[in-house]
Amino acid sequence: MALKTEYVIAIISFVGLNFLLLLLNGIDIWWLWLGKGKNFAETNYSAELHDGTNALIFSIVLAMAIIVYFFRGNLNFYSKSKTLKTLAVIWMIQNCVLVISVLIRDAHYIEVYGLTYKRIGVIVFALLCIIGLTTVYVKVAKHKTFFYLLRVNGNIWYILLLASATINWDVTIVKYNLTHKGLIAFDADYLLSLSDKTLQVIHQNREELNMSASSYGSLVPKGEILVSSTDEQLQKRLDQRIAFF
Repeated sequence: MALKTEYVIAIISFVGLNFLLLLLNGIDIWWLWLGKGKNFAETNYSAELHDGTNALIFSIVLAMAIIVYFFRGNLNFYSKSKTLKTLAVIWMIQNCVLVISVLIRDAHYIEVYGLTYKRIGVIVFALLCIIGLTTVYVKVAKHKTFFYLLRVNGNIWYILLLASATINWDVTIVKYNLTHKGLIAFDADYLLSLSDKTLQVIHQNREELNMSASSYGSLVPKGEILVSSTDEQLQKRLDQRIAFF
């Protein structure tokens, strides 16, 4: 009877959570994926991305916590647990849809404002969420333990950390933003705040640091103007950094 009671509670929980996430994903698909009624020229990209990421973090943590709780023991082997497992898989798929929505928001943000560490971090976080949801699915489908989740995700995160260490992110950011200067809200101050690894690339393209009306892309929302140093200040800062190095 205790197992049946827990099963009913789990069914009600997953039905309710699936319904709530379906509403959220439905709004995202209609407004974000299909662009119905969305005027991207008037979008607050930062707020959109932060809201989407916060919703994703909350949903992923909730998903993993509840799935690990309900599938921690005998419910894994309950003869009538097929419906519960189906609802859990549907919820994991809906979380993947939420991840895609965050990636779309991040892509829009990068398209308008260029590349930064935080925007790269959102992409990495979304990738880790997909990996985490995949391992949770394996746990449910193959009756794996909670230790399996910790071990596999720990190994994957460690491999990803090692792989990311092979990329010179500072230079990648500088090259991307310089290449797309005429299309984004170019922020020369941010580029000059990066490490000394970027000095050679910036020096070779020092004329691109100069700010002008053409430095702001056509997609930049009205009223959102980046505060920047003058051309003379930018060149002086670059010369000082090179001399110090």
